[in-house]
Amino acid sequence: MAILRVMSIADPSVPFVGSAVLPLIFGANDSAITIGICTLTINVIMLPILHYLDRLCFST
Repeated sequence: MAILRVMSIADPSVPFVGSAVLPLIFGANDSAITIGICTLTINVIMLPILHYLDRLCFST
């Protein structure tokens, strides 16, 4: 359960929040790349690790 809380605090929904905030900070071209990289990082790396740790901790 703690892993889910950490993920919800550390990785907010980048595609939704990022598309409104990041173009103001980085510009339109760089923000699209940043949003894509963050989304892939969350979906391809962080979520599988989360599911693995969840199964490992609650397998008993």
